[in-house]
Order: sequence, then C-alpha cells, then structure tokens
Amino acid sequence: MKKFILVDKQGNTSDQQHIETGKFHMKDGDAVNKSVAIIMNSGDNSPILAVLNYPDTIDDGLKMFLLHVWNLDNEGYSIVKEVELPTITAEHKLTFAIKAVGAIYDFPAYKKWADGWVSGSDHSMDSLKIITSKVEDEIKELDNIQKISYSMGLDLDEKDGVKKAQFERARVVFHAAALSQNSLEDKYFNTKIAQVFNGIEEFVDSESLINMSDDVLQAA
Repeated sequence: MKKFILVDKQGNTSDQQHIETGKFHMKDGDAVNKSVAIIMNSGDNSPILAVLNYPDTIDDGLKMFLLHVWNLDNEGYSIVKEVELPTITAEHKLTFAIKAVGAIYDFPAYKKWADGWVSGSDHSMDSLKIITSKVEDEIKELDNIQKISYSMGLDLDEKDGVKKAQFERARVVFHAAALSQNSLEDKYFNTKIAQVFNGIEEFVDSESLINMSDDVLQAA
C-alpha cells in the first residue's frame, strides 16, 4: 500500500499532526507507529489527490511524504520518506479525473470522447456538448426507472443505481472540462474534480489510482 500526504517544513500536516520519516517494523501485537497511522488515516492514494485535497494554499514551503506499507512473513514493514512534490496543473487534475471515470465506466461514447480529450485531438465544446447530452439522456432514463420503482414500493435495482452514480460522476467531469476551457482553474474547478474522486475507491482500487496518477504525471 502507498499513500501520500503534504506537510510543512516542520513535518506537520494541515491539522498540525507531526510526521517523522523513517523505517518501521511491526511485529504481531505491536502498536502502529504514530506517523504511519496518521498517513494511513489522512493520506491519499496518489500525489494528485494529495495536492487536490490539501485544504490550505500550496506553496514552496510544503513537502510531500510517501508511506509504503507491506507485509512479509506475517510481519509489517513501513517506510515514510520525503518524495519530490510534483507541480500539479489543472490539466493533470482533469486528465486524472477523465481516466479514473473511464476505468469504471462501460459507455463507449464516453471512452471515445475521453480518448479525444486526453490525447489533445479534440477539446471542442461541440464534442463536449454532444457527450454531455448523451449522458444526460441516460440519467433521465434511469430517473424514470427509479420513479417507476418507487411508485411500486421498490428500490432502484442495484445495478441501475451503480450505473446512475457512474453517469453522474461523468457529468461532473464534463462540468470540470467546460470550466478548464474557460480558464476557470479556481476553487469551483477543484471542487468539481474533488467530487469526481469522492468515494471512487468503491469502484477503483488504490493501486490502479496510483498507476493512473503516475501515468498522468509522466506524460506531462
């Protein structure tokens, strides 16, 4: 498992929890090291998410710590170390969001739009409007199914519920894409990106998120 967190020059998190770097070995029954526990509870699954979720201003005084945890012969090993704090742009955030939703979203029209956007071959508002309209139609259809189910005293089928949640997550991606075209890389844009990733671990495992994040940063 890997997790990332931002700290100030003194090694304190945004809520003033102090983290020490080092190597830690935990045998069965041992208490978890405090620094390891803090990052496990408050860290994020990628550098991009760590930057995105940091509540204060990103400045030159910040550092990024990486926690790597693994087990060997029923014993736990952890490393907390400083890693380079990458420059995370609006493009990084949006590309990561598009890829993450694409990983959970079995909708060919979305994948076609996403490929065009990420490759840079199609950032047109016309294409964005077309895919947005298609997704809105899907959401409306699922809303109607939900209304019928409720009228019969039934809950929405679980598969339809998951599908609707995925379409709604894609809708937020489109909002963020439109904002990026209007040069509105502000708190509202960041809020939209954060909404995309809220609870996404339910659909995408942490290792996949880390790999996607690495791919986005390496491609920049």
